[in-house]
Amino acid sequence: MKNYFSDKAQGFTLIELLVVVLIIGILSAIALPQYAAAVEKARTAEALQNIRVIEEQLKFYALQNPGTEGFFKDVTNVDLSGGTWDNNTPSTYETKLFYYTHPYVDDEGTLQIEVSRDDSSAYYKFWVAGNVKNPERYCYNGFTAIGTKICKGLEGQGWQYVEGDF
Repeated sequence: MKNYFSDKAQGFTLIELLVVVLIIGILSAIALPQYAAAVEKARTAEALQNIRVIEEQLKFYALQNPGTEGFFKDVTNVDLSGGTWDNNTPSTYETKLFYYTHPYVDDEGTLQIEVSRDDSSAYYKFWVAGNVKNPERYCYNGFTAIGTKICKGLEGQGWQYVEGDF
């Protein structure tokens, strides 16, 4: 019968502990960039969804009010996800995922929706403009690698890629 309560101390050796720490470090070095990319993808998806919701609300308003062509001034009653309307800045929607939405229709019925992500490492801007029924979509990369990747990815979905900022 083996005596488990002997005077000899049992445990992990220093080499075994260093190997475990090294493996954890390698795994986290691989996972962290993937996590950052997934978070940015979530921000983009939420922003694009909110743009679609605003556009649909404006089209619906134009259908219900013929002749107005989308003169829908109070966009703050549009139910968007992920944030809140800023009471201090008219027509500004700030989300928990750190981007800002500025939708409005000017006096000539031209739709303007600006969504910007303003971060030193990830700056890009979505801009939807034109007729409410058929607006043009632009993606400005803000001279960042993340912005370039996002804007290039949206080209196949009808967005125009623009180098820089406006």
